[in-house]
Amino acid sequence: MAATDQAQRIAELESGIVATAAQTCGQYPLPLPVVTLVPDLPGELILDGPSVERIRSTAREEVVMVGAFTPTFQEIGVAHRRLIAESGPGTPYAIRAELHTDGSGTFAVHPTGMSPAAGDTFRVGVLDAEIVVRTASALRYLSRHARDRAGAHGSALARVMLVADTFLHPAALPAEPAGAWPYDNPDLVRYRVHLHTPTEAVGADRPVGTRVARLAFGESVAWLDDLADDGRPLARATAQPVGDLFQTYGIPENVQIGRDGRLNPHAWGGHWETIKAWAQAAEIPVAATS
Repeated sequence: MAATDQAQRIAELESGIVATAAQTCGQYPLPLPVVTLVPDLPGELILDGPSVERIRSTAREEVVMVGAFTPTFQEIGVAHRRLIAESGPGTPYAIRAELHTDGSGTFAVHPTGMSPAAGDTFRVGVLDAEIVVRTASALRYLSRHARDRAGAHGSALARVMLVADTFLHPAALPAEPAGAWPYDNPDLVRYRVHLHTPTEAVGADRPVGTRVARLAFGESVAWLDDLADDGRPLARATAQPVGDLFQTYGIPENVQIGRDGRLNPHAWGGHWETIKAWAQAAEIPVAATS
């Protein structure tokens, strides 16, 4: 698939899942990270009764999120030429994946470690470490769908997007001012994301970066096998698009995972014990501590 076609496909998938999130989420401001993956060489997943039941039986047992110990998705549904995997729909903790028959897919999950928006600045704090680990989880899950279910192979274009609120994405924002909720509040369009980073104290964080943004994204190309097989290649592939996304906020790179795929134990704060278990299980190297 040509690069321009992949980019267009990503934009279509991203807009679709954002529009769905805007319909089901009942609060704002609520930032939304979205990870989208489109293989260079598409596959073909046949959806019929038996295949869907097989996928449901296994998908409900999958632990998708890095560092988690329980299955992620409770509901596996079918839409036009795609599977819909959901957990907690209509809540601030919703997770949704749309898995297309050609092997492409998109994954949206609201962050949980947020600082409430200050009324005078309209800045919503989002933890950088959470964006990193959610991106790794999504890339691993989407690539396994592409390779193992749809039979796609080769490389894939991946895009990570972070919007300050679902309703501020172009797919949800109306061309003309609307009187319906939440657009009846003129302050909605003023919200921006300000990145925070965890400190050593459990549950504590501090602001990081020099800029705020309504919308940011990063892109990279990676081999499906590197993403699906976990380990250092996945960590390395995660660092590239997340680092590009963070540059929008005035941060040169993410500090949780180096571009060589090594984890930095000092950058995860109270989350390190969970991340360390992932590193040990997937044989991901950890940077030396001084």
